[in-house]
Amino acid sequence: MSDDRLEIAAGFATMRGPRADNQDFGGVHLGSPSEQRTHGVVAIVADGVSGSKGGRIAAELAVRSFIDGYMDQDPIVGIPTAGIRAMQGYNRWLNSKGKTDPNMQGAACTFTATVLRGREATVLHVGDSRAWHFRDGVLTRLTQDHVHDQPGKGHVLIRALGIEQDVKMDVRSTPLMPHDRLLLTSDGVHGVLSEDDICRILGRRGSADADAQGLLDAVTVTGPRDNATALIV
Repeated sequence: MSDDRLEIAAGFATMRGPRADNQDFGGVHLGSPSEQRTHGVVAIVADGVSGSKGGRIAAELAVRSFIDGYMDQDPIVGIPTAGIRAMQGYNRWLNSKGKTDPNMQGAACTFTATVLRGREATVLHVGDSRAWHFRDGVLTRLTQDHVHDQPGKGHVLIRALGIEQDVKMDVRSTPLMPHDRLLLTSDGVHGVLSEDDICRILGRRGSADADAQGLLDAVTVTGPRDNATALIV
């Protein structure tokens, strides 16, 4: 990264783990140089909610809908407004499909996106996927999990895309410096690895792809419990 021009290297890794299918989905939109100046670079991880139908479809369409919807908007409205607008229509559609389409019954997904523009990252988030900021060996968590502990059921998701007709998304911005890293993870990663584990792997400073895969390799060694996805920019 230099001046206001982003120089981005993105890496992505995902695995099914012990599940029958992989309901995680991630995406990065680098865009053209002019798009990077006006809208920035977009990175997203979404995780289809277990126990509902169409979780993978919900996650994939969430990622694609955000990229299309956000990039179509006038940047003058600002990243938070543009990002929330991009997801409101999709959330209402998903909520309706979950009630009326037997193949999508109860469909919902977590959603964690970061938009990097200039020297700032803006995170838009709902659910229990996570965004992290890594600088000089220090790992900072940028999101809160929207879960509730219920006796006998463990963590129960209380906010996600598709659960309610209107979605409330958390928004947070953080300044960036050269050599910073941003990490997005599904709960199959941070539910297995400690923050020290994640920090150690990011600190290797390998390529973004290599370190994303390194996180999943560590999950495999520890013992995967779910789909697992890591996206590094």
